[in-house]
Amino acid sequence: MEDLELEVKNKAKEIRILEEQYVVKAPFSGTITDVSVTEGDHVMAGTQLFVLSETDKLTAEFFVSMKEAFLIKDGDGVTLELGSLPELKGRVAQKSTIMDDTRKAYRIRQNSAISKP
Repeated sequence: MEDLELEVKNKAKEIRILEEQYVVKAPFSGTITDVSVTEGDHVMAGTQLFVLSETDKLTAEFFVSMKEAFLIKDGDGVTLELGSLPELKGRVAQKSTIMDDTRKAYRIRQNSAISKP
């Protein structure tokens, strides 16, 4: 049993390493459309890979205690305060029913619309 647990942990670590190498992470939110490359294509720096649409929406993720999680429901209004930036109002899009073992808290996802100036 210990050997299987060790193997699972090693595979999980391998997956995290592969995700760091191959998963595109960006500090913005939107919907990817018009993908112009396929798996296995070689691309050079500056090559357009896709078009990002619906950039007027933002998805935020935060963690809350068990007590707070019981008070939050899908669809509840949420206000995101970003220091000196204007606050963003949105709705709870998803609430995890399982506690994150690392943070000992529940994950909440919020969707907000970004106002255009």
